[in-house]
Amino acid sequence: MDITGPFPKHKTSVDGILTVVDRLTKFAMFLPCRYHAKAPELVEVLYASWIRTKGYPKEIVCDRDTRFMSDFWLALVKRWGSSLKPISARHPQTDGQMERAHQTAQVLLRTLIRPDQKDWVERLPDVELACNSSIHPTIGMSPFEFEHGSPVASPLDTIIPRTAESDDNLLFLRQMQELLVKARDQMAKTQQCMSRQTIHQRLPCPFRADDLVWVSAAKFSLEQDISRKLLPKWMGPWSIVAPAGDASEGPSFTIQVSAHLLVYPVFHCSKLALYTPAEHDDLPRRRSPDPPYMDGFQEVDDIISQRRYSNRPTDYLVHFAYCTHKVDRWLTRAELQATALDVLARYERKMQGKPVSSAPRRTRVQVRLLGYCNRKCLCLVYEYCANGSLSFNLRSRQGHVLDWLRRVQIALDAAEGLKYIHTQMQPTFVHRDVKSDNILLDANFRGKLGDFGLARDGPTAATTYQCGSFGYIPPEYTKQIGNPTTYGDIYAFGVVLFEIVTGRLPIDRPTEDQTFLLADEGPLLLGHSSGV
Repeated sequence: MDITGPFPKHKTSVDGILTVVDRLTKFAMFLPCRYHAKAPELVEVLYASWIRTKGYPKEIVCDRDTRFMSDFWLALVKRWGSSLKPISARHPQTDGQMERAHQTAQVLLRTLIRPDQKDWVERLPDVELACNSSIHPTIGMSPFEFEHGSPVASPLDTIIPRTAESDDNLLFLRQMQELLVKARDQMAKTQQCMSRQTIHQRLPCPFRADDLVWVSAAKFSLEQDISRKLLPKWMGPWSIVAPAGDASEGPSFTIQVSAHLLVYPVFHCSKLALYTPAEHDDLPRRRSPDPPYMDGFQEVDDIISQRRYSNRPTDYLVHFAYCTHKVDRWLTRAELQATALDVLARYERKMQGKPVSSAPRRTRVQVRLLGYCNRKCLCLVYEYCANGSLSFNLRSRQGHVLDWLRRVQIALDAAEGLKYIHTQMQPTFVHRDVKSDNILLDANFRGKLGDFGLARDGPTAATTYQCGSFGYIPPEYTKQIGNPTTYGDIYAFGVVLFEIVTGRLPIDRPTEDQTFLLADEGPLLLGHSSGV
């Protein structure tokens, strides 16, 4: 079953059709309903028509509509003793007979309704009778004859002489058995014919697990005020996790899409395209399309200035996080009070000459601390970064492909984060563990500095041991003990830059007796590289 529409709103407030088709007899019902009706309302429509005359179904094949997959619907189907079988996401060909029923009903309605299209509900019984009394090519008879044992009576039957009826009580049962055998044989022949045609026309599926693929952008939700026509045709590339189902060759696959995309991760192979990396950087400004950011909201980062005209309320020029100054805009005081009260309060204290709280303001170059617990369960709750760490994306096959523009932007974000904790925070801090594993990437592939477990406020906190990761520690630090300085963070950031450019590990051990440090080999690699 499925819902089609919306149609012109009828006087009974319905604007959709709930189509129900029996998979064996091909008997169809076209039930008027509201196109955006909730699950309980659809159950009432189904119960008052199909279940009242046919009984509870054994299996229900439907698409992945939120109403059919809701807890209410699943619990009700279980209580009926039925099983729910949702089709593949974004692949309506899985339930082809339902799509054909929709098309047939729409074609018949076009020929029957008035030009103003107000009587389409009154014409649904005519459409249903025409569909169920016509010979179905799959079963070789009409659905009405298959279900009732005889064709639909027509007005001509009143003038055509009727043949003598047999008094054998078993005649009707024999006729129904013959119809069932005939229908099953015809269905088997039709399925074999369609299978041969499909196998002859279908190309082998080229996708396997761990392959990088593009995913069609047609089924992704859109951000507010974004046109689908101007979006890239494909999103990704993303890695194939595994085939969906028992067959190793598909045709549907589970894709490792970005976590912030609220989409069912199983895609049919017709929605995928194999990713082929470029051997040469012939188009240096071309980059992979960014995944859509679907929340439709922007976060106010700071207030730049204010203005006021005559008796009108004061307007504030605000800067948004994750955006350039080109998108700065004027907002009213009421809008800021509803969305960014803390930013407004900080700006007003600053304008009055009062001291502003020294707590580090939320910045886009640091992973934000959202909460903590220091009682029974010791834990820290940080901002979620959907694309993992820089190290994961540079070296893992399951990571994203980072082009040069993204790599440069990530390096700039990490440098901005270090500058912020070294010079702008009060008090200033030294990170002491800067490495590619601690640079996390958000949904837009912007770098964020994280893991401040070893951080120290430089001027006051002395340490008697050295901390950090081997390969990122300056060699001078192994010979002296004292206050940590920003020099160690800057040295480690230089190693991260070599990683971004070369893709090499900070420590490489080709054999047990050989150890190469990227800090030593990086300048030589860059000096011999003609592409940098």
